[in-house]
Amino acid sequence: MMWDLNPEVVIRAESRGALLFNPGNAETAYIDREALSFLRQIIKGEITVRKIPVSLILYLQRKRLIVRSEHLARESLEEIEGCLKAEKKEIPNSLCSPETLHLALTNVCDQSCPGCFYSKGNKSPEIFLFSELFKKILKEAQKAKVFQFAFGGGEPLLHPQILPFVKETKRANIVPNITTNGNLLTLELASELKKAGLGQLQISLDGSSPEVNAQTRPNHNKAIKAMRICKTTGLRFGINTLVTRSNFRALPSLFSFAQRIGAEGVNLLRPKPPVNASEWLSQSSLRPSENRELHKLLRQKTNNGRVRITLDQSLCFLARHRSPEELFFNGVWGCGAGRRFLTIDPEGVVYPCSHFRKPVGFQGDFMQAWNDSILLEEFRHLEEKIKGRCESCRLVSVCRGCRAVVVELGGDFYDEDPHCPSRNF
Repeated sequence: MMWDLNPEVVIRAESRGALLFNPGNAETAYIDREALSFLRQIIKGEITVRKIPVSLILYLQRKRLIVRSEHLARESLEEIEGCLKAEKKEIPNSLCSPETLHLALTNVCDQSCPGCFYSKGNKSPEIFLFSELFKKILKEAQKAKVFQFAFGGGEPLLHPQILPFVKETKRANIVPNITTNGNLLTLELASELKKAGLGQLQISLDGSSPEVNAQTRPNHNKAIKAMRICKTTGLRFGINTLVTRSNFRALPSLFSFAQRIGAEGVNLLRPKPPVNASEWLSQSSLRPSENRELHKLLRQKTNNGRVRITLDQSLCFLARHRSPEELFFNGVWGCGAGRRFLTIDPEGVVYPCSHFRKPVGFQGDFMQAWNDSILLEEFRHLEEKIKGRCESCRLVSVCRGCRAVVVELGGDFYDEDPHCPSRNF
């Protein structure tokens, strides 16, 4: 039996191995040098079936990173050999470069939501990421082998260059994705985005019923219409859901709806600090006891449901029924700010993430920020200095809570996450 890398897979060298990415299902896998060497042997056919580590094969198969082959895959072997020979500077607790860049294309939005950091009516001057700066970022991202761009905002569909940006990103062999409220999506635009190579459109919806959704978002009907447009045009789409005290018990209905309408999955997001509503975060965030209730609900759904459910990285404490080793093996690394991704705002200012609003700086030069930022160093060594219950938690290396929430609620950068359900779990 012979194997090959899935033809879609992109592979890049890391200091201690390689990172593999399948654009077709957005699955990523980090493998160390030993596993990479083993993969080389498997592809070369130099190892018998009995000696193959079944866990590695199943893991890579499940993520659709490898496929069976009838011929020796010389091109894949060359890529693997290149990764094994590459000398990459090691950045402790971090990838050598971001796997994803979150690009806020504008600070403008066409609707107002209480929990958003950009909303219609904010008093800041309107800003749009201009083409020259985008091309500079794209060129550097292509050189660094960034895998994905996540276009957001504000509302990214308001940007007049959204289609050219998607096309240029795809041509650079980077997967472009968009997070949107869906209000501006038309059949024509959806068809153009699909033709341009958009990976996935994430549409924000916080409840399958208008009543539940209205607690946090005003556009239920338009969001549903956008999903139907995606289904009609064949544009891949998923649902982003902000989990709050007003909607978390209604999530099973949303999961069923997502399956019926043909969404790729539901991505659950945690409330983060908004711009104009200081009390909103504490009022809307789930208490530890409610997070325990949510944990039980999700375990029941993931055991019985068909729709794919993914968690915001700041909700990793909801996966605490698994071991840290199992979580890491399955790509759960906790807060990825400065470790897996960065955010760049419409003016090119680099941030650790979209919600921790202390800038790294460097005006669009994200790799200089990645390599030289003292603030990112603090994020990367968080588990060494974290306090409270987080310090002794067995999941600290694959969780670490949310620094944006901790600081917004008056805590020190290294304080425990106040919403973690670990107590009496």
